[in-house]
Amino acid sequence: MNRLRLFYFFTCIIVFGAPVMLMYLPFALLGVVWGKSQRVADVILRQGVRWLLLWQPWLNRDLRIADPARETKPGILMVSNHRSHLDVFMLLSQVTGIRVLAKRSILFALPIAPMILLSRQILVKRGDANGYLRAMDTIRARLRRGETVHVFPEMSRCEAGASGTKNFSVAPFAAALQEGVKILPVVIRGTDSVWAKGESALHKDGRIEMKSLAEVDTTQFTNATELRNEVRRLITESL
Repeated sequence: MNRLRLFYFFTCIIVFGAPVMLMYLPFALLGVVWGKSQRVADVILRQGVRWLLLWQPWLNRDLRIADPARETKPGILMVSNHRSHLDVFMLLSQVTGIRVLAKRSILFALPIAPMILLSRQILVKRGDANGYLRAMDTIRARLRRGETVHVFPEMSRCEAGASGTKNFSVAPFAAALQEGVKILPVVIRGTDSVWAKGESALHKDGRIEMKSLAEVDTTQFTNATELRNEVRRLITESL
């Protein structure tokens, strides 16, 4: 039954993805030259993912994530612990125009690959340290343009049922510090109880909770290590 639930989830991605893509595509293409059109495309994507999740009757979730969409510069960096593939779907359903640093292998999910590219998600090859550092340059440029960028500083999902957080990479915090933007920490619980790392099944008994904490002012920190440690502490203590 759990495997059938995963099959149903992917079927819904195809069913919802096709019409959402048709609505999204013209606005996204026009958004290359007209920013307001991209904003409309971002809203379409957010609503499409919301509808996808609403059609999962087994999904027990409580999402309280602030939508920090910026109309003016600078942008904002969102960071969270990482527990499951579901984390990204939850974020996309709540935050308008979010750009997520993700592994390039996500493009193998063919039904959503075009939308991933058009929505300008930030992709990096698995295990490519130099590519990860180049992605930080991209993140800095996006933040300067006023975008909302999300990074999982643990860089990979936790093991099923793991407590606390793994080590956080300092790189995204250095990027935020250099650009002088605020950081919005997000705490994720329970997504691994529904779709755990290494499993090809979705479980219905888990409860998903996601909440955003107060924004962190990076100008109050003198170095990226202190900033990284403080944000990790805030997230870990809220789990």
